[in-house]
Amino acid sequence: MQVKSKGKGKSRMEQFREATHRHPMIVPALSLDEGIAAVRAFLPTCEFDVGPCVEGLKALRAYRKEWNEDLGTWRDRPRHDWSSHGADAFRVLASRYRYAEPPAAPKPKHDREVLMVDQSGRLYYADDGGAVDFRDVVRRHCERKERERRGDM
Repeated sequence: MQVKSKGKGKSRMEQFREATHRHPMIVPALSLDEGIAAVRAFLPTCEFDVGPCVEGLKALRAYRKEWNEDLGTWRDRPRHDWSSHGADAFRVLASRYRYAEPPAAPKPKHDREVLMVDQSGRLYYADDGGAVDFRDVVRRHCERKERERRGDM
């Protein structure tokens, strides 16, 4: 990953950061067996659109260990054929998925508590629609002031 490109003189990570303004996380490499176990754990959570995924699904179905005719046993490693590339790509996805960060919550459009009044005159918070209690207003106000004092805002 840190190999420099001859043309640009930058690593792939540097090029990725410049292109996307994101900072990728390097996750630990897994052994082949750990990756296959990750696929087995990840697969039940997946939904596939059969049309666009038909070739990938064929590769996953065809991926299997190789038979050793001389010893009459399965080899330790999967057979390397047309299916191994698609299955390996899915294995990498499954092994990295546990490290995926959930999308960041959208930032509020304002840095202050906004109170609203509905047609019946009920007072509520604009951000979550929660009913307003005077003690809650004072508590939130004091918490906001404390965050501002600490510089957390």
